[in-house]
Amino acid sequence: MLELQGVGLRRGAREILRGVDLTLRPGEVMAVCGPNGAGKSTILSLMAGDLKPTAGSVALDGRPLQSLDAAGLAVQRAVLEQSPQVSAPFLVEELVGLGASCAPIAVEDTAPLVRQAMQTAEVLHLAQARTDRLSGGEGARAHLARVLAQNAAGRMGGGGKYLLLDEPTASLDLSHQIAAMRCVRAAAASGCGVLTVLHDLNLAAAFADRIVLLSAGAIVADGTPAEVFRESVLSEVFGVAFHVVREPEGNLRIAPVYRH
Repeated sequence: MLELQGVGLRRGAREILRGVDLTLRPGEVMAVCGPNGAGKSTILSLMAGDLKPTAGSVALDGRPLQSLDAAGLAVQRAVLEQSPQVSAPFLVEELVGLGASCAPIAVEDTAPLVRQAMQTAEVLHLAQARTDRLSGGEGARAHLARVLAQNAAGRMGGGGKYLLLDEPTASLDLSHQIAAMRCVRAAAASGCGVLTVLHDLNLAAAFADRIVLLSAGAIVADGTPAEVFRESVLSEVFGVAFHVVREPEGNLRIAPVYRH
């Protein structure tokens, strides 16, 4: 398990997070939702080991996360940043290969992982395209393929337990949003624990097992979509009125009430 226990984070006089207890379990999809500035990306960065808490602790399978070096972390978890940057005009195939190279496995074993990740993220046809010439959506899918390849390689190397995604659907059209979330479900089905930051509440309700709703650096609600996405709770957190309807097939439909 990937656990935050009593975690707080301060930057100067500003309290970013306070008293956060959170556990990501293998095989589950956890969606972290909330308004801008609530602390969603901060929680992801703490679970990734990219930030250190100023209070509390972070542990991976009972071991302090900060005891792992960068190579050890790369095997255990793959991270998709909100705005990933590349320092050189890699080909898409090369970019995805960088993800697969994070695990200590034979080079010849990475090629099928890279191809499968590109196919899953629907960028196989862009394998020889330069990353600096991709559209925003194409680039987002290429980086998704990179972390999928890293996760798969990590499993081969004895890790690959967690996938941490910061707004993986933000630059995607509707069909690719759904495809990306199907990738998330497939990763969970393989036994991976997935944390994804999402602004789209309907996507979160449709694909997540569990919703963590944040406001002002604290967890307001934690449970199934039906338990968390209630009109009164959403209205209080986001400051607008909501309608929440359960469709005949069981999915929730969540819509803000627009008033002119």
